[in-house]
Amino acid sequence: MAVVRWLSRIVGGLLLLMVFIAGARFASLNAETVYLDLFVASTRMSLAAALLIAFVCGMVVGYVGSLATAWGQLRKARKARRERQALQKEVTNLRKLPVREPG
Repeated sequence: MAVVRWLSRIVGGLLLLMVFIAGARFASLNAETVYLDLFVASTRMSLAAALLIAFVCGMVVGYVGSLATAWGQLRKARKARRERQALQKEVTNLRKLPVREPG
């Protein structure tokens, strides 16, 4: 098990290094300056920085959108848990009742 953990750390480190190298290469190939007009302000920045900011903003919007779904699922799970507890309590109470013989 320790070998698997050690190997996964090495693979993860190598993947992180490859992503960093690819990002640095991307930034060096897209060093041109672009003009951004953001309705309320305008600025000049490198194309790589503008794309990185757009990517991060998209990740944040996607994460916030997924939180709404997760909260809905948590609410359903809490409701189901309350219903299960109520049913378990009902079953416990029914088991305590004396059994009547027919006739």
